[in-house]
Amino acid sequence: MNDLRPSAVSAGFLLDTVGTWLTVFAIFAFTPGLAGLSEDQQTAFLTAAPAVQVLGALWTVVGGFFAAHLAPEREIPNAFAVGALSSMIGFLSAFSAPSTVPFAYEAVGLAITIPLALVGGWLRVKLPRRGGPAR
Repeated sequence: MNDLRPSAVSAGFLLDTVGTWLTVFAIFAFTPGLAGLSEDQQTAFLTAAPAVQVLGALWTVVGGFFAAHLAPEREIPNAFAVGALSSMIGFLSAFSAPSTVPFAYEAVGLAITIPLALVGGWLRVKLPRRGGPAR
């Protein structure tokens, strides 16, 4: 546990979450006619749109990368923690309220969250830092 920096994990998780929310907001703002749909229709659209899934996944990678960046020499454990925290919140969200989202989407999203955050941590390890080589 001493490998974790709570501030790095929190920042990475917030970046993942807020980035995803802003992406969904932008999709609603710039997709004509979407705002006029019912909540169930909006949810169905967002879960069926591959772009939403891909952009949400990219935010998870970015969150893992940012947490790793804030925790030099402890990149991977912190990126893992971002993925684990995002997965826990996703699990609670998926099973705490009725949803029109197909279970397969929920399951795949939960299954890939930690690996995606780890990809972000791995990228931070492999990419050079300013003034220094990559490890």
